[in-house]
Amino acid sequence: MKGLDVLFVAAGGNFTPDARAISGQITQIAPRVAILMHYRTGLGGPATLAPVPDVAAGFNGRVQYKPAATMISRATLPSTPEVWLMEPLGDLTAVNPGSYTPAMPVGSGSVVSLFGNFAGSKSASSATLPLLRKLEDMEVLVDGAVAPLLFVSAGKINLQAPTKPTTQSLVEVRVGGQRVARGLMNIVRAAPGLLLAVNQDGRTNTASSPARADESLQLYVTGLGPAAPAVEDGTSRFAVPLETPTALLGGVAVTPHYTALVPGLVGIWRVDVLIPGNVRPGDTPVSLTQGFSSASLSAAIR
Repeated sequence: MKGLDVLFVAAGGNFTPDARAISGQITQIAPRVAILMHYRTGLGGPATLAPVPDVAAGFNGRVQYKPAATMISRATLPSTPEVWLMEPLGDLTAVNPGSYTPAMPVGSGSVVSLFGNFAGSKSASSATLPLLRKLEDMEVLVDGAVAPLLFVSAGKINLQAPTKPTTQSLVEVRVGGQRVARGLMNIVRAAPGLLLAVNQDGRTNTASSPARADESLQLYVTGLGPAAPAVEDGTSRFAVPLETPTALLGGVAVTPHYTALVPGLVGIWRVDVLIPGNVRPGDTPVSLTQGFSSASLSAAIR
């Protein structure tokens, strides 16, 4: 079995080896891509099989999350072996609004965007706190619990993911009590998403309004995980993360000097970092790591 390009491998245990045993076999066989299968998902499956959190944990962070439809060819094979956990096909896609990358996990208590065909829904926003859990006759259930909603429409929904342990959750969208879409949301402890950068003077960071080296840059972020004190879903208050993220500005590692939830906003954090004097001026990639690494946000620095 040496020299394989793609290997589909059962990883749910019971009648097959579990993920930890499979991890050793994949290391020995060394396919270019190993695609995990035969495990229990939020959409169903035998109770005797392991669910996604346990399956992914068996690979010590080596798992790559991939959409349900992923093209692969000899020309696009990865240069080093990868283990893929592919999103089961559903009626909706749940994404981190800091990247909009399909299938990637979202952080506990974070803002999440759902995309799909939510027939019969009108557009509406939640303008009060705590957030409403029903807008224009639309509800979103995450593992049977109604989620706080920020915005709904016929094609997009913004909601707050539940503050809960790592899980692959079933998501159902209902309009007028009738289910119009269902799919999965991979929830992990933390998965940062960068939404906006603001300069020390309070102006939004843009090419025409750059930040300066040795000044503070305010990053507005979702997905940093649990807070202290705990914050009830759909509400807002000052709180700090249980773990502080690390930042990367133009390849330079920076420790944030302020990280807290933004009062008045649900699931949004403010992370302040000092721009190092040795960062090269121009469009500078900024990213955060807290469990997972965020997609980069381009910040203008002079």
